Amino acid sequence: MLRCVGALARKAQLVGELIASEKHRPYVDRRQPADLEQSVLPETRALITGGSVSVETEVAQLDLRDWPGQEAARAILAILFYCPDEVMAQDVYGRLARQLVEWWEAARDRTNPRQRNYEFEYECMKRFARFVMRFPVATALAMCEPLLNAVDEDLREVTLFVTDLVVIEDQVEGDSPFWDIWQAFADRAQTTPWIQRLDSRYASDAELLHTLFFGVPWKDGVRHWRRLEGFADRVDTLFESLPPCATVLEAYCRFLYRIGEQSLPHGFVVIAKRLQVGDARQMLSKDNTVFYLESLLRRFIYSEPLRLKSNAEVRSAVLTILDRLVDSGSSAAYRMRDDFVTPIAQQHV
Repeated sequence: MLRCVGALARKAQLVGELIASEKHRPYVDRRQPADLEQSVLPETRALITGGSVSVETEVAQLDLRDWPGQEAARAILAILFYCPDEVMAQDVYGRLARQLVEWWEAARDRTNPRQRNYEFEYECMKRFARFVMRFPVATALAMCEPLLNAVDEDLREVTLFVTDLVVIEDQVEGDSPFWDIWQAFADRAQTTPWIQRLDSRYASDAELLHTLFFGVPWKDGVRHWRRLEGFADRVDTLFESLPPCATVLEAYCRFLYRIGEQSLPHGFVVIAKRLQVGDARQMLSKDNTVFYLESLLRRFIYSEPLRLKSNAEVRSAVLTILDRLVDSGSSAAYRMRDDFVTPIAQQHV
């Protein structure tokens, strides 16, 4: 298996050398890429059967900037995925993470632009996400370190990676390092410069935040995510740790509305406390937030009123939220508040 990996890396180098030599020939005489690959197959096979390939050397020299190296990398990553305990596999995937961040940094350099292969980058991210989810927590976090360090500058790319992790976790059976990786990204997000400008006009700053609150496409009708069980309090803690602003409240309310229903009614207590800390009118300035809160409150006030009223803390929190919604102009909250404070016996008169 390792000889195959080394031979594939060597093949990419041989094809790259041929491509460079073809540039000196007249255009009409240049061979097609498929012909170049065919011409190096005998040497590639000999490396596999002869066992004379230096795997570490060949892999270290693999150039991922051009298509020969990228094509080889696809096959190499696929092979090494099935043997995560091999040092070579961890080294290659670790190098891949560093390479991704280098590409993102280069893309920000307007003075020296390069052509990006977005499809290859996204494929690599997905492969890397699946690979790290196979490890114990400490190893997984160490491998993710380059991407964690990119949270400040490469929001779009890191957001895609975290989304991949959520999708993979949804398919996992048994334990995984997902929640520890999620926590690491959540912790880094809290210390970034953009966390203080979430309500600015730069909506892209909130992409990672919404993903950390699981704002990814879910199937219609889904109200609970099974992988949240035992970990939903982490989402509450993240909400409480972030600035009390409109964007954060919207992200948390959408979480509750879509897949966090089992965090209710305690989630109302969490929201009420944040509304009391921040500027409630500003925090409720987004139409989506008002819609989410009205919908969530309606579910409980009209179907499970006793569940809300039997707990003093929850009852107080619901009244606080309703009051703030009314202050923000919500007619639906005005009607719900009247119904909520009316004794149940009187409602049936």
